Amino acid sequence: MSGNNEKAALESASAFKTKEGVTVNVAAFPYSTLIKNNTNDIISGNNQYSVMSGGAYLVDIFKNMTPLDSYIKKNNFGRDYINGLLEKANKYNGKTVGIPYGVDSYGIVYRKDLFEKYGIKLPSKWSDYDDMLKELKAKLPSDIAAYTFAGGAPEQIKNLFLTRYTGTYITKDHKYHIDSAKAVSAINEIKVAYSCGPSNITSLSIDQSNALFLQGKAAVTECWPTFIMPSLVDSSKCSVMDKWAIGSYPTDGGKPQLSCWNLFIPKKCADVDTSWKWITSSVSEKSCTENFLKYGTGSPYKSTYKDAEVVKKYGSDALTGETNNISKAADFPLDSEGQTILTTIVGDALVGKVTPQQAVDQINNKFASLTPNQQVIDKATRDGFIEK
Repeated sequence: MSGNNEKAALESASAFKTKEGVTVNVAAFPYSTLIKNNTNDIISGNNQYSVMSGGAYLVDIFKNMTPLDSYIKKNNFGRDYINGLLEKANKYNGKTVGIPYGVDSYGIVYRKDLFEKYGIKLPSKWSDYDDMLKELKAKLPSDIAAYTFAGGAPEQIKNLFLTRYTGTYITKDHKYHIDSAKAVSAINEIKVAYSCGPSNITSLSIDQSNALFLQGKAAVTECWPTFIMPSLVDSSKCSVMDKWAIGSYPTDGGKPQLSCWNLFIPKKCADVDTSWKWITSSVSEKSCTENFLKYGTGSPYKSTYKDAEVVKKYGSDALTGETNNISKAADFPLDSEGQTILTTIVGDALVGKVTPQQAVDQINNKFASLTPNQQVIDKATRDGFIEK
């Protein structure tokens, strides 16, 4: 782990030593190094970590992780998680091997004050969402964009597609394929959003797009909420404090992209019971709420978002959309190569290199050479992304 997750882990380690008398050494690495170190530690047989932090990218070593269902049942762990979240924990052969802790869902952050001023409501249907953006664009002054998005961060484009596409990604015979008409419709909806953004939307980084919203120069943004929330309550960084909220995605679309860190216990861990105690301590409701307040790291618990201090800091209704979106969010039902194909070609359509129909045809042509692995199939089945 790294960044704020590292800071939170170090605090939990100190508390754990006080409570259990056990010293926890936290090994922190940048994201790309973390992936390699976790995988190499298992494959090499070094087995130097009692608990690992990771996610679906560790699928190749899930078989080396301890099944945790008996521990979960014994402690009734996760009963107070956001609805459906524990079911989305990383699994191997149907058994839970990961415990969710750092959680977020792609979401809509919008200016409540501007919506009220112009008599506009956040819609429940995607067709109305497009009309809402067009109406905002027509009514807002020229120095405020109706919409902003990190179009210059290619990996983010797939998140817009996932929320708008209502079809499946895998056929009955377990081949990658997307529905042509539904995929074209999703791309066209993204194009509408882009048309309501600043002229340089296709080159904006995550930080640049977030800054437009923080500076009051955009009415709506789609982003990872935890990336922007700490700044939204910092007067030195935000000019729209108390004027924003996270909205729920329209109900007739696809599913928001889920970001969910998990904690794993390798099978060769010398003391699984103590490792489990560490997990339950560091991922307790109290710890997760404190970490959310201090660092903005997403909490898996419903209670966090109703906590008195959280409500005081963020507002009584500002985070409602966050929990709603997390509860229906899903993992992307493609492997890394498939995600790259979709993201790259949809990106080409958004800048006019190809038409939406040409983009979909190209995606399906490239998908024909790929075969989803079992982990992808399992997740896609769980989230309804496979043809019936």
